[in-house]
Amino acid sequence: MTRILSLYTLLLVACTWRLWFAVSDFPMVPWLPLPDAVGPWLTRLDQIAAALLVGALAGLTIVSFRDPRSPAGGASGMRRFWLLALVALGWLVFTNQHRLQPWAYHFLLSGWILLVYPRERAERLLLVLLCSVYAFSAWNKIDQRFLATTGDLMMRTAASWFHAEARSLPPGSFARAACVLPLGETLLAVGLAYPGTRAAARVLAIVMHTGLLLVLGPWGLQQRWGVLVWNLSFATQAWYLAKATRAPQAAVAASESRPAMQSFGRWMPLAVALFMPVLEPWNLWDHWPSWGLYSARAGRLELLLSAEAADRLPSSAKEFLDPRRVDGVWRRLALDRWSLESLDAPLYPQPRFQWGVCQSVLNRLPRASGPAIVLEHLPPDRVTGRAERRTWGGEEAVRRGTGEFWFNTRPRPSVGWTHTTVGTPSRTELQP
Repeated sequence: MTRILSLYTLLLVACTWRLWFAVSDFPMVPWLPLPDAVGPWLTRLDQIAAALLVGALAGLTIVSFRDPRSPAGGASGMRRFWLLALVALGWLVFTNQHRLQPWAYHFLLSGWILLVYPRERAERLLLVLLCSVYAFSAWNKIDQRFLATTGDLMMRTAASWFHAEARSLPPGSFARAACVLPLGETLLAVGLAYPGTRAAARVLAIVMHTGLLLVLGPWGLQQRWGVLVWNLSFATQAWYLAKATRAPQAAVAASESRPAMQSFGRWMPLAVALFMPVLEPWNLWDHWPSWGLYSARAGRLELLLSAEAADRLPSSAKEFLDPRRVDGVWRRLALDRWSLESLDAPLYPQPRFQWGVCQSVLNRLPRASGPAIVLEHLPPDRVTGRAERRTWGGEEAVRRGTGEFWFNTRPRPSVGWTHTTVGTPSRTELQP
């Protein structure tokens, strides 16, 4: 399992390398506010940590090929590589919330399990983690907005290969057909959970992920390479872990006889991963750590600039201005497209992080560069798909808009912290 995780994570880091080596000027937002004095050092520290992460992943891959049967926590060399990889990745995620990509979060959890548990027990726990990912991903897709948007688009793409046209089908056919996606993930989670059905679940995993690769790949929606490698990684993990056997009773008993505090530290990260996603509907846990994959349930922000303010944007951001004007006045800065084009990674789907991105952009503008507003789209209703929208304008926005979050919304000190032009909510609207 070490070989699978390290090799695929190395490929995913390569696919999104600009995100990790801090070579893009896309705004970065740490989890906690950092003093301005450390700003000039953060980029260099990030680059060192990214290099160490790549080296540790390469070391894990090489060692696993030399001795594939080595227990994850046995050989001291393997343990050192795992510890280095987890520390480096943990630092990189801490200094930029954007780096908590779903695959990075899964690697942190899986790496911890492989580091602290014997191989047989680790594989059983990794299978439990995998089942939870499929189960929560399915739950997040049982949503009207997903069925009507992302799910509908995926079904239309698949139907186009068979020359099925929307006008020849009843209205809503593709949205209803999208129910097959959460259904398949649910069957996969249940099938992998029971030894008697794991053989069938292995086949289902290959079929489902192959279908996703076709829909999302070059012959379909042409998603980034990271999305495709992530799907291939999960197909491989499901195929391998479905063969995991029950650990010998002696090994289980030995692991359970350790001191209580040590045992708590060992299972606590897995317990967080298994139970905290239940709190996501109340905005008490982030969307991606709740395995909201391809779903449309996350809240989001839109940054609208006046023509004068848009002209003063850095050149690297200007190309992501929507040519169409909102209400004939405002230019929308496409934050999601900016993230994809500059980092090959999707935008972190939390309003908290996106507030920091908006602040960073506005901080770069001169005081007299013109007004701006922020549209905050709250998470849509699961049944109706309708979402509340709040409009922020004026200088008080950042203080009121960011005070409601537990974690930091202030951008990295290296960007500066001079002036903001967004403010209090002026009206509330419902979006279809």
